[in-house]
Amino acid sequence: MILHLPRDWPEDNLHSQYQGHWIRCIYRQLQDHDSQEYGYSSSPLIFSLSIRSIGGAVPATQCVWVKDELLGVSNGKPGQVFELQGTPVLERSSTEYIEIQPPGDRQPREPWTEVSDFADSRASDRHYIIDSQTGIVQFGPLIREPPQLRRQTEVRTRLQTSDRLRTQFNGTETAMNALPPMDVETESNLKERQYGQVPPPGAEIYLKAYRTGGGTQGNVEAEMLTVLRSAIPYVKQVINYEAATGGTEPESLEKAILRVPGLLRSSQRAITRNDFEYHAMRVPDVDIARAHCLDANMEMDKQWTEPDAIKPGQVCILAIPQADIQDLSRGLSPQELKLNDEVRTKIKDYLNDRKPLGVQILLREPKYIGVKVKVMIIVGQNADRGYVSSQFLKRLYRFLNPITGGTEGKGWPLGHPVYPSDVVAYCQQFYQQIPHVSYLKAVELRGIRQQDQDNWSVAPIPEPVIYPSEFGVVCSWDNQAENEERRTAHEIELILDN
Repeated sequence: MILHLPRDWPEDNLHSQYQGHWIRCIYRQLQDHDSQEYGYSSSPLIFSLSIRSIGGAVPATQCVWVKDELLGVSNGKPGQVFELQGTPVLERSSTEYIEIQPPGDRQPREPWTEVSDFADSRASDRHYIIDSQTGIVQFGPLIREPPQLRRQTEVRTRLQTSDRLRTQFNGTETAMNALPPMDVETESNLKERQYGQVPPPGAEIYLKAYRTGGGTQGNVEAEMLTVLRSAIPYVKQVINYEAATGGTEPESLEKAILRVPGLLRSSQRAITRNDFEYHAMRVPDVDIARAHCLDANMEMDKQWTEPDAIKPGQVCILAIPQADIQDLSRGLSPQELKLNDEVRTKIKDYLNDRKPLGVQILLREPKYIGVKVKVMIIVGQNADRGYVSSQFLKRLYRFLNPITGGTEGKGWPLGHPVYPSDVVAYCQQFYQQIPHVSYLKAVELRGIRQQDQDNWSVAPIPEPVIYPSEFGVVCSWDNQAENEERRTAHEIELILDN
């Protein structure tokens, strides 16, 4: 009998010196479809039990766990900064926090709380912040307000109060007499405020635990983790039956520069098309690579009575999820860009909380059209054919890609056609860097169009240009089909230079 037990479940003292867990087994009659199971004519009697563990499942994450790291000793000054040894730092859990060891013997450690900023921190609050990217730990600063700033604030307050009193008393002299006297500007009038408590001098600062690492390199396929790097008692072998997901790279400075204006403009509401696109790409626990917002005015060629037309009062979001783009040796197929029901629900719920009253949210996928490229390349006698082909394939799959494609590398533009000259211009940027490659002789394009839910067909003859629909996106992939007429992979034909 094999039992699949949870990691955490209630423990009972059994009203004795032993502690354990209750397991209940129920005898049931065999059904017609249980022909592979063994049954009993009567309930069996248990005379003895022997227990043996044959395996277990545990959660795992791609990171390094650091415990009880000493950050340094406090000097008692506000705004102290310390640096962690490992970066970047993953999101902290409830058991990962800073502890302060006060000076003196046998003093217990004091737990402190991490906050996102010190805006609401009082001088008595044990707060600190951590920059996850750089590993910088900072304690509360002391802010001194300059006399000039304070005087400007007082003057502005007096002017606003004077206007209000003039309206109230209908007389300038009476209003001015009602104003409070202005403080005299002196160095002693400096306004100081401490944001967050300062660790006492001589106190040792420890981070109880934190995790560092992560990234897309941890998104491995199922059954890829089979080697134990360090021995674990009573564990013979390991394997991951499910693929690892959720690893992302840190946000680049370029993306942060583009994100901040949208954050200041959109805040927590979605009014314009840019607002809807901005919020659709920032749904918690959903990684969206691209989002495009459409409305009824953008489909002038459709009648509002058509079933798939966007009607007045509706906003349609075309969403492209973030797929694994680290290995593009076989491209990115439309099947890998599907939106599942869970993702659809999260996006709609997030946008419904921010949309104007009465607006209906539609969530769709762009219409994908595949592109198959045949490139004829002139190479020298000493060219490594396998290396040349792999380099061109990798770059073609990256160029004709909804996420990394286009001339700017930000995804193939929505509704933009593909010309042979686009491929030639792109290949000319790098082909001279590949050894023994002379020049490109010709480029042919063939469209790959969907016939039904699972089948795609390749155009039998080359096409001068491939047009996606008005709101379509091109992509390319290798379906590894044995039939030459249905094979979607790019073709690289190498010709020796005479």
